[in-house]
Amino acid sequence: MRTRFLFFAIVPALLLAGCAPGTTSSGITSSSNGGPAGRYIYVAKDMPALNGEILSGQILSFPATSIGTNVSPVATTTGPSSMFIQMICGDGNGNVYALYGDLVSPFSVYEYSASPNGVLTLTHSFTFTASSTVSSMAADKSGNVYLGMEDSTILAFTPTASGTVPPSFIFRGLYAWHMTTDQSGNLYAITDSGSGSTISVLSAGFTPTSAPSRIIACPGFYATDLTVDATGQIYVLGETTSSVPQILSFSPTAAGAAAPARIIAGAATGINYAGNIAIDAAGMLHVLQSAPNAGANTYLEFSSAANGNIAPAASFTDPVTYQAGASGLVIY
Repeated sequence: MRTRFLFFAIVPALLLAGCAPGTTSSGITSSSNGGPAGRYIYVAKDMPALNGEILSGQILSFPATSIGTNVSPVATTTGPSSMFIQMICGDGNGNVYALYGDLVSPFSVYEYSASPNGVLTLTHSFTFTASSTVSSMAADKSGNVYLGMEDSTILAFTPTASGTVPPSFIFRGLYAWHMTTDQSGNLYAITDSGSGSTISVLSAGFTPTSAPSRIIACPGFYATDLTVDATGQIYVLGETTSSVPQILSFSPTAAGAAAPARIIAGAATGINYAGNIAIDAAGMLHVLQSAPNAGANTYLEFSSAANGNIAPAASFTDPVTYQAGASGLVIY
């Protein structure tokens, strides 16, 4: 079975002065399928100091039409200097959520509003404590935020959560490696077993005593991320037990050991590592291949109708001056 990695940094004893939370710098030149028009990709990375230590986390904005190598972001959003960025997600309604913190609590969630030109504006935040580490995060169009924890719980927070708050409720029994929501507010959670991944669907408005409305089994396949389009079609990125990266496409009603409707896989795809995936309003799939250490990320774009060993419609890499480490890919 493929080993999963979470990349975190050790907090240095002394941090150099950083930008204030939510500050944004623009350049020259938004799991999400709603929000402002503009088609910008948002990805999280940690920003290295001159001595190689991590100063703080950043969210980088790239035009979804980017092509080539060493593409610079059009905007960067820097989080609090005392915390690292662990992951980001979108709510399908034009907002980007970032989880800041270290390996142990407290953790903070910052909500940013995405503008049509790729600039993020901080609109809301809350802090919470937990006895476990965060493994995944998702948000729905109403602004509810869900945190998957490594103790097999999901913490739910309402759109009005502010300050240091407890979760509105705790769902138990799912170790969610990655999560996403659809436009109806249903929550999709990836869990693993010894034989592969499963996708559990919790219906919108679920409670602590709810059972998944359906479960999709992916035997021999370990998922790293998933996204859902406006029609409910499910796209799952991952690797086979022999480490072959693939994108599986499932129908909106798939359940049990349903066979995928389409599979994108093969040397021509350029997918060498299964990282994150998101779909935009135009029906294009975007795949993020994070560099395991300091280095450039690779972004690949495919039609959601693609099938088989097919080359990406477009691709680009970002600058190598940023440190990989956070997970998540958002596009508006």
